[in-house]
Amino acid sequence: MKFWAITILLFLSLPIKLFSQANSWIQLNDFPASARTGASIFKTGNDIYLIGGYDGVAFKKTMYRYNPNNDTWQPMPSLPSMPRNLAVAFSIGANGYFGTGQGSAAYSNDFWEFNTNTQTWSQKANFSGLERSGAVGVAINNKGYIGLGQGYAGMYRDLWEYDPSSNSWSIKDSFPSTGRRMCTSIEDAGKMFVSLGSDGRYRKESYYFDPSSNAWSQVADFGGTARHSAIAYKINNTIYVGTGYDSTLKFKKDIWSYDQTKNTWLQVTDFGGTAREGAIAFNLNDEAYVGLGYDTLCKPDIWKYSPYATGELTLNKGNQLSIYPNPCNELLNINSKEEIQNFELWNTSGVLIRNVASVNSFNYLVSTEELPKDYYIVKIKFRSGKSQSLKICKQ
Repeated sequence: MKFWAITILLFLSLPIKLFSQANSWIQLNDFPASARTGASIFKTGNDIYLIGGYDGVAFKKTMYRYNPNNDTWQPMPSLPSMPRNLAVAFSIGANGYFGTGQGSAAYSNDFWEFNTNTQTWSQKANFSGLERSGAVGVAINNKGYIGLGQGYAGMYRDLWEYDPSSNSWSIKDSFPSTGRRMCTSIEDAGKMFVSLGSDGRYRKESYYFDPSSNAWSQVADFGGTARHSAIAYKINNTIYVGTGYDSTLKFKKDIWSYDQTKNTWLQVTDFGGTAREGAIAFNLNDEAYVGLGYDTLCKPDIWKYSPYATGELTLNKGNQLSIYPNPCNELLNINSKEEIQNFELWNTSGVLIRNVASVNSFNYLVSTEELPKDYYIVKIKFRSGKSQSLKICKQ
Protein backbone atom coordinates (compact mmCIF):
# COMPACT_ATOMS: atom_id res chain seq x y z
CA MET A 1 0.00 0.00 0.00
CA LYS A 2 1.37 3.41 -0.91
CA PHE A 3 1.05 6.11 1.73
CA TRP A 4 1.52 9.69 0.74
CA ALA A 5 0.41 12.65 2.72
CA ILE A 6 -1.22 15.92 1.85
CA THR A 7 0.59 18.29 4.16
CA ILE A 8 0.12 22.04 4.02
CA LEU A 9 2.33 24.47 5.84
CA LEU A 10 1.16 28.04 5.87
CA PHE A 11 3.41 30.87 6.76
CA LEU A 12 1.48 33.74 5.16
CA SER A 13 -1.65 35.49 6.39
CA LEU A 14 -3.48 34.76 3.14
CA PRO A 15 -5.30 31.43 2.72
CA ILE A 16 -3.94 28.90 0.27
CA LYS A 17 -5.51 25.92 -1.54
CA LEU A 18 -3.93 22.58 -2.35
CA PHE A 19 -5.14 20.35 -5.16
CA SER A 20 -3.95 16.76 -5.64
CA GLN A 21 -4.82 13.66 -7.65
CA ALA A 22 -6.74 15.49 -10.36
CA ASN A 23 -7.71 13.45 -13.42
CA SER A 24 -7.84 10.22 -11.44
CA TRP A 25 -9.61 6.90 -12.10
CA ILE A 26 -10.85 4.49 -9.42
CA GLN A 27 -12.22 1.03 -10.05
CA LEU A 28 -15.75 0.30 -8.81
CA ASN A 29 -17.64 -2.96 -8.43
CA ASP A 30 -17.83 -5.10 -11.55
CA PHE A 31 -21.01 -5.29 -13.59
CA PRO A 32 -22.87 -8.24 -11.96
CA ALA A 33 -24.08 -10.07 -15.09
CA SER A 34 -22.04 -11.53 -17.93
CA ALA A 35 -19.27 -9.29 -19.26
CA ARG A 36 -20.30 -7.67 -22.54
CA THR A 37 -19.53 -5.25 -25.32
CA GLY A 38 -21.72 -2.99 -27.45
CA ALA A 39 -24.33 -2.33 -24.74
CA SER A 40 -26.46 0.84 -24.78
CA ILE A 41 -27.04 3.44 -22.05
CA PHE A 42 -29.69 6.03 -21.26
CA LYS A 43 -29.92 8.31 -18.23
CA THR A 44 -32.89 9.89 -16.44
CA GLY A 45 -31.85 12.12 -13.56
CA ASN A 46 -29.25 10.12 -11.62
CA ASP A 47 -30.61 6.77 -12.81
CA ILE A 48 -28.53 4.93 -15.40
CA TYR A 49 -30.07 2.15 -17.50
CA LEU A 50 -27.96 -0.35 -19.46
CA ILE A 51 -29.56 -2.49 -22.18
CA GLY A 52 -28.40 -5.33 -24.39
CA GLY A 53 -24.90 -6.02 -25.65
CA TYR A 54 -22.98 -9.13 -26.66
CA ASP A 55 -21.13 -11.34 -24.14
CA GLY A 56 -19.00 -13.32 -26.58
CA VAL A 57 -21.59 -16.12 -26.79
CA ALA A 58 -25.02 -14.53 -27.11
CA PHE A 59 -26.71 -11.22 -27.84
CA LYS A 60 -28.52 -9.79 -24.81
CA LYS A 61 -31.85 -8.04 -24.17
CA THR A 62 -31.59 -7.73 -20.39
CA MET A 63 -31.62 -4.31 -18.72
CA TYR A 64 -30.00 -3.12 -15.48
CA ARG A 65 -30.23 0.10 -13.48
CA TYR A 66 -27.15 1.53 -11.78
CA ASN A 67 -27.31 3.06 -8.28
CA PRO A 68 -24.32 5.39 -7.78
CA ASN A 69 -24.98 5.78 -4.05
CA ASN A 70 -24.06 2.16 -3.27
CA ASP A 71 -22.32 1.20 -6.54
CA THR A 72 -24.78 -1.57 -7.42
CA TRP A 73 -26.68 -2.75 -10.51
CA GLN A 74 -30.31 -3.88 -10.26
CA PRO A 75 -32.09 -6.09 -12.86
CA MET A 76 -34.95 -4.33 -14.63
CA PRO A 77 -37.62 -5.50 -17.13
CA SER A 78 -35.93 -6.91 -20.24
CA LEU A 79 -36.49 -5.49 -23.69
CA PRO A 80 -39.55 -7.31 -25.15
CA SER A 81 -37.88 -7.79 -28.51
CA MET A 82 -34.89 -9.51 -30.06
CA PRO A 83 -31.55 -9.53 -28.20
CA ARG A 84 -28.96 -7.24 -29.80
CA ASN A 85 -25.90 -5.03 -29.50
CA LEU A 86 -24.75 -1.77 -31.11
CA ALA A 87 -28.20 -0.19 -30.67
CA VAL A 88 -29.03 3.44 -29.88
CA ALA A 89 -30.48 4.65 -26.57
CA PHE A 90 -31.32 8.10 -25.17
CA SER A 91 -33.82 9.67 -22.78
CA ILE A 92 -36.49 12.32 -23.20
CA GLY A 93 -38.01 13.45 -19.91
CA ALA A 94 -38.59 10.46 -17.63
CA ASN A 95 -38.69 7.99 -20.53
CA GLY A 96 -35.91 6.05 -22.16
CA TYR A 97 -35.83 5.18 -25.87
CA PHE A 98 -34.05 2.27 -27.52
CA GLY A 99 -33.85 1.07 -31.11
CA THR A 100 -31.93 -0.23 -34.13
CA GLY A 101 -29.01 -2.62 -33.45
CA GLN A 102 -27.89 -6.05 -34.59
CA GLY A 103 -28.92 -9.48 -33.33
CA SER A 104 -28.15 -12.96 -34.64
CA ALA A 105 -27.54 -12.26 -38.35
CA ALA A 106 -30.24 -9.58 -38.38
CA TYR A 107 -30.30 -5.78 -38.35
CA SER A 108 -33.25 -3.99 -36.79
CA ASN A 109 -35.18 -0.72 -37.05
CA ASP A 110 -37.73 -1.28 -34.27
CA PHE A 111 -38.04 1.44 -31.64
CA TRP A 112 -39.13 1.18 -28.00
CA GLU A 113 -40.01 3.44 -25.07
CA PHE A 114 -39.33 2.56 -21.44
CA ASN A 115 -41.46 4.44 -18.88
CA THR A 116 -39.30 4.76 -15.77
CA ASN A 117 -42.33 5.62 -13.60
CA THR A 118 -44.35 2.51 -14.47
CA GLN A 119 -41.27 0.39 -15.33
CA THR A 120 -42.89 -0.80 -18.54
CA TRP A 121 -41.88 -1.06 -22.22
CA SER A 122 -44.06 -0.02 -25.14
CA GLN A 123 -43.30 -0.23 -28.85
CA LYS A 124 -43.28 3.00 -30.84
CA ALA A 125 -43.22 3.82 -34.54
CA ASN A 126 -40.33 2.01 -36.20
CA PHE A 127 -37.26 4.07 -37.01
CA SER A 128 -37.96 5.37 -40.52
CA GLY A 129 -34.51 4.67 -41.90
CA LEU A 130 -33.30 1.27 -43.03
CA GLU A 131 -32.38 -1.42 -40.49
CA ARG A 132 -28.90 -0.86 -39.07
CA SER A 133 -26.43 -1.16 -36.21
CA GLY A 134 -23.60 1.04 -34.98
CA ALA A 135 -25.67 4.20 -35.52
CA VAL A 136 -25.35 7.49 -33.63
CA GLY A 137 -28.16 8.78 -31.45
CA VAL A 138 -28.84 11.60 -28.98
CA ALA A 139 -31.76 13.57 -27.56
CA ILE A 140 -31.91 17.35 -27.99
CA ASN A 141 -34.72 19.63 -26.80
CA ASN A 142 -37.23 16.79 -26.35
CA LYS A 143 -36.53 15.27 -29.77
CA GLY A 144 -34.49 12.19 -30.60
CA TYR A 145 -31.95 11.88 -33.44
CA ILE A 146 -30.68 8.66 -35.03
CA GLY A 147 -28.50 8.26 -38.09
CA LEU A 148 -25.46 6.81 -39.84
CA GLY A 149 -24.55 3.18 -39.11
CA GLN A 150 -24.30 0.00 -41.16
CA GLY A 151 -27.05 -2.22 -42.60
CA TYR A 152 -27.92 -4.57 -45.43
CA ALA A 153 -27.20 -1.86 -48.03
CA GLY A 154 -23.80 -0.87 -46.61
CA MET A 155 -22.80 2.29 -44.73
CA TYR A 156 -25.40 5.01 -44.18
CA ARG A 157 -25.22 8.78 -43.79
CA ASP A 158 -28.90 9.68 -43.31
CA LEU A 159 -30.19 11.35 -40.13
CA TRP A 160 -33.73 11.21 -38.70
CA GLU A 161 -35.59 13.14 -36.00
CA TYR A 162 -38.10 11.50 -33.65
CA ASP A 163 -40.93 13.53 -32.06
CA PRO A 164 -42.41 11.66 -29.07
CA SER A 165 -45.44 13.95 -28.94
CA SER A 166 -46.61 12.69 -32.36
CA ASN A 167 -44.70 9.39 -32.34
CA SER A 168 -43.34 10.22 -35.78
CA TRP A 169 -40.04 10.46 -37.69
CA SER A 170 -38.84 13.10 -40.15
CA ILE A 171 -35.73 13.15 -42.36
CA LYS A 172 -33.02 15.72 -41.64
CA ASP A 173 -29.91 16.89 -43.48
CA SER A 174 -27.59 13.96 -44.20
CA PHE A 175 -24.14 13.62 -42.68
CA PRO A 176 -21.80 15.67 -44.94
CA SER A 177 -19.14 13.00 -45.48
CA THR A 178 -19.11 9.29 -46.27
CA GLY A 179 -21.51 6.89 -44.61
CA ARG A 180 -19.94 5.24 -41.61
CA ARG A 181 -20.51 3.03 -38.59
CA MET A 182 -19.56 2.99 -34.91
CA CYS A 183 -18.96 6.73 -34.63
CA THR A 184 -19.05 8.46 -31.26
CA SER A 185 -21.85 10.92 -30.53
CA ILE A 186 -23.02 13.11 -27.66
CA GLU A 187 -25.31 16.10 -27.12
CA ASP A 188 -23.47 19.38 -26.62
CA ALA A 189 -25.07 22.81 -26.15
CA GLY A 190 -28.19 21.90 -28.11
CA LYS A 191 -26.27 20.24 -30.94
CA MET A 192 -25.16 16.71 -31.77
CA PHE A 193 -21.40 16.14 -31.73
CA VAL A 194 -20.22 13.24 -33.96
CA SER A 195 -16.65 12.01 -34.29
CA LEU A 196 -14.52 9.03 -35.39
CA GLY A 197 -16.04 5.86 -36.93
CA SER A 198 -15.29 3.69 -39.95
CA ASP A 199 -16.35 3.82 -43.59
CA GLY A 200 -14.02 0.97 -44.50
CA ARG A 201 -11.20 3.21 -43.36
CA TYR A 202 -10.66 4.51 -39.85
CA ARG A 203 -11.83 8.13 -39.46
CA LYS A 204 -10.98 10.99 -37.08
CA GLU A 205 -13.09 13.90 -38.38
CA SER A 206 -15.47 15.67 -35.98
CA TYR A 207 -18.76 17.41 -36.79
CA TYR A 208 -21.68 19.19 -35.17
CA PHE A 209 -25.30 18.90 -36.29
CA ASP A 210 -27.49 21.88 -35.34
CA PRO A 211 -31.22 20.96 -35.30
CA SER A 212 -32.26 24.62 -35.26
CA SER A 213 -30.68 25.20 -38.69
CA ASN A 214 -30.78 21.58 -39.90
CA ALA A 215 -27.11 21.88 -40.87
CA TRP A 216 -23.78 20.22 -40.23
CA SER A 217 -20.44 21.95 -39.58
CA GLN A 218 -16.99 20.41 -39.39
CA VAL A 219 -14.64 21.15 -36.49
CA ALA A 220 -11.10 20.06 -35.60
CA ASP A 221 -10.18 16.43 -36.15
CA PHE A 222 -9.94 14.22 -33.08
CA GLY A 223 -6.52 14.60 -31.44
CA GLY A 224 -5.58 10.92 -31.29
CA THR A 225 -5.34 8.22 -33.94
CA ALA A 226 -8.28 7.47 -36.24
CA ARG A 227 -10.55 4.81 -34.73
CA HIS A 228 -14.04 3.40 -34.22
CA SER A 229 -16.04 2.02 -31.26
CA ALA A 230 -14.83 4.75 -28.87
CA ILE A 231 -16.72 6.36 -26.00
CA ALA A 232 -17.73 9.95 -25.25
CA TYR A 233 -18.85 11.67 -22.06
CA LYS A 234 -19.22 15.26 -20.94
CA ILE A 235 -18.26 16.93 -17.66
CA ASN A 236 -19.08 20.59 -17.04
CA ASN A 237 -19.64 21.23 -20.76
CA THR A 238 -16.31 19.67 -21.75
CA ILE A 239 -16.45 16.71 -24.14
CA TYR A 240 -14.12 13.75 -23.53
CA VAL A 241 -13.53 11.10 -26.21
CA GLY A 242 -11.34 8.01 -26.05
CA THR A 243 -10.72 4.25 -26.02
CA GLY A 244 -11.75 2.32 -29.17
CA TYR A 245 -9.97 0.34 -31.88
CA ASP A 246 -7.66 2.35 -34.11
CA SER A 247 -5.97 2.44 -37.51
CA THR A 248 -2.87 0.69 -36.12
CA LEU A 249 -5.15 -2.28 -35.31
CA LYS A 250 -4.74 -1.79 -31.59
CA PHE A 251 -7.18 -1.34 -28.73
CA LYS A 252 -6.83 2.11 -27.18
CA LYS A 253 -7.11 3.64 -23.71
CA ASP A 254 -6.14 7.26 -24.39
CA ILE A 255 -8.66 10.00 -23.54
CA TRP A 256 -8.85 13.45 -25.14
CA SER A 257 -10.82 16.56 -24.16
CA TYR A 258 -12.25 18.93 -26.74
CA ASP A 259 -12.17 22.71 -26.18
CA GLN A 260 -15.08 24.17 -28.16
CA THR A 261 -13.93 27.77 -27.72
CA LYS A 262 -10.44 27.09 -29.12
CA ASN A 263 -11.49 24.21 -31.39
CA THR A 264 -8.59 22.14 -30.08
CA TRP A 265 -8.00 18.73 -28.52
CA LEU A 266 -5.90 18.01 -25.42
CA GLN A 267 -4.85 14.58 -24.21
CA VAL A 268 -5.72 13.90 -20.55
CA THR A 269 -5.18 10.94 -18.22
CA ASP A 270 -5.59 7.53 -19.87
CA PHE A 271 -8.60 5.38 -18.99
CA GLY A 272 -7.88 3.42 -15.81
CA GLY A 273 -8.74 -0.03 -17.18
CA THR A 274 -7.29 -1.97 -20.09
CA ALA A 275 -7.35 -0.62 -23.64
CA ARG A 276 -10.65 -1.64 -25.28
CA GLU A 277 -13.45 -1.00 -27.75
CA GLY A 278 -17.24 -1.09 -27.39
CA ALA A 279 -17.31 0.27 -23.82
CA ILE A 280 -20.12 2.22 -22.17
CA ALA A 281 -19.74 5.75 -20.77
CA PHE A 282 -21.96 8.13 -18.83
CA ASN A 283 -21.58 11.06 -16.47
CA LEU A 284 -23.11 11.81 -13.09
CA ASN A 285 -22.59 15.22 -11.52
CA ASP A 286 -18.92 16.12 -12.13
CA GLU A 287 -17.65 12.59 -12.71
CA ALA A 288 -17.66 10.06 -15.53
CA TYR A 289 -18.16 6.29 -15.50
CA VAL A 290 -16.61 4.00 -18.13
CA GLY A 291 -16.63 0.23 -18.34
CA LEU A 292 -17.46 -3.06 -20.07
CA GLY A 293 -16.28 -3.44 -23.68
CA TYR A 294 -13.87 -5.83 -25.39
CA ASP A 295 -10.07 -6.25 -25.40
CA THR A 296 -9.93 -9.82 -26.90
CA LEU A 297 -12.30 -10.76 -24.06
CA CYS A 298 -15.55 -9.11 -22.98
CA LYS A 299 -14.98 -7.01 -19.86
CA PRO A 300 -17.08 -6.61 -16.67
CA ASP A 301 -15.12 -3.80 -14.95
CA ILE A 302 -16.47 -0.30 -14.23
CA TRP A 303 -14.32 2.78 -13.50
CA LYS A 304 -15.03 6.29 -12.27
CA TYR A 305 -13.14 9.39 -13.42
CA SER A 306 -12.89 12.86 -11.91
CA PRO A 307 -11.13 15.74 -13.69
CA TYR A 308 -10.84 17.53 -10.36
CA ALA A 309 -8.59 17.20 -7.36
CA THR A 310 -9.30 14.64 -4.68
CA GLY A 311 -7.80 16.99 -2.11
CA GLU A 312 -8.62 20.63 -1.43
CA LEU A 313 -7.79 22.44 1.82
CA THR A 314 -7.91 26.12 2.80
CA LEU A 315 -5.88 26.68 5.94
CA ASN A 316 -5.25 29.80 7.95
CA LYS A 317 -1.95 31.10 9.32
CA GLY A 318 -0.16 28.72 11.64
CA ASN A 319 -2.18 25.58 10.87
CA GLN A 320 -0.69 22.28 9.79
CA LEU A 321 -2.92 19.35 8.82
CA SER A 322 -1.92 15.97 7.40
CA ILE A 323 -4.44 13.51 5.93
CA TYR A 324 -3.03 10.33 4.43
CA PRO A 325 -3.07 8.17 2.40
CA ASN A 326 -5.20 9.78 -0.28
CA PRO A 327 -6.36 7.71 -2.12
CA CYS A 328 -6.94 5.40 0.87
CA ASN A 329 -7.87 1.75 1.21
CA GLU A 330 -8.39 0.52 4.78
CA LEU A 331 -7.34 3.40 7.04
CA LEU A 332 -7.22 7.19 6.87
CA ASN A 333 -4.87 9.08 9.22
CA ILE A 334 -5.65 12.63 10.32
CA ASN A 335 -2.97 14.58 12.19
CA SER A 336 -3.32 18.21 13.22
CA LYS A 337 -1.37 20.80 15.22
CA GLU A 338 -4.74 22.12 16.39
CA GLU A 339 -7.09 19.94 18.42
CA ILE A 340 -9.81 18.26 16.35
CA GLN A 341 -13.26 18.49 17.89
CA ASN A 342 -15.65 17.02 15.30
CA PHE A 343 -15.22 14.67 12.33
CA GLU A 344 -17.77 14.18 9.52
CA LEU A 345 -17.66 12.03 6.40
CA TRP A 346 -20.07 12.80 3.52
CA ASN A 347 -20.57 11.17 0.15
CA THR A 348 -20.60 13.34 -2.96
CA SER A 349 -24.42 13.16 -3.10
CA GLY A 350 -24.56 15.15 0.16
CA VAL A 351 -25.43 12.23 2.47
CA LEU A 352 -23.76 12.15 5.90
CA ILE A 353 -22.00 8.78 6.29
CA ARG A 354 -20.29 9.25 9.66
CA ASN A 355 -20.39 11.86 12.41
CA VAL A 356 -18.06 11.81 15.42
CA ALA A 357 -19.04 14.72 17.66
CA SER A 358 -16.26 14.43 20.29
CA VAL A 359 -12.91 13.52 18.78
CA ASN A 360 -11.04 15.82 21.18
CA SER A 361 -7.62 14.82 19.89
CA PHE A 362 -4.79 15.99 17.68
CA ASN A 363 -4.70 12.63 15.89
CA TYR A 364 -7.58 10.57 14.55
CA LEU A 365 -7.60 7.21 12.75
CA VAL A 366 -10.56 6.46 10.48
CA SER A 367 -11.45 2.97 9.24
CA THR A 368 -12.43 3.12 5.56
CA GLU A 369 -12.33 -0.61 4.79
CA GLU A 370 -16.12 -1.00 4.61
CA LEU A 371 -16.71 2.09 2.46
CA PRO A 372 -17.61 1.54 -1.22
CA LYS A 373 -14.99 2.70 -3.72
CA ASP A 374 -15.86 6.33 -4.31
CA TYR A 375 -15.00 9.95 -3.55
CA TYR A 376 -15.93 11.37 -0.13
CA ILE A 377 -15.80 14.70 1.69
CA VAL A 378 -14.02 14.87 5.06
CA LYS A 379 -15.16 17.79 7.21
CA ILE A 380 -13.12 18.65 10.31
CA LYS A 381 -14.07 21.16 13.02
CA PHE A 382 -11.28 22.36 15.31
CA ARG A 383 -11.50 23.33 18.97
CA SER A 384 -11.03 26.97 17.93
CA GLY A 385 -14.27 26.84 15.91
CA LYS A 386 -12.55 26.84 12.53
CA SER A 387 -13.36 24.05 10.09
CA GLN A 388 -11.79 22.49 6.99
CA SER A 389 -13.02 20.17 4.21
CA LEU A 390 -11.11 17.75 1.99
CA LYS A 391 -12.17 15.49 -0.84
CA ILE A 392 -10.65 12.00 -0.52
CA CYS A 393 -10.69 8.94 -2.72
CA LYS A 394 -11.44 5.43 -1.41
CA GLN A 395 -9.90 2.73 -3.63
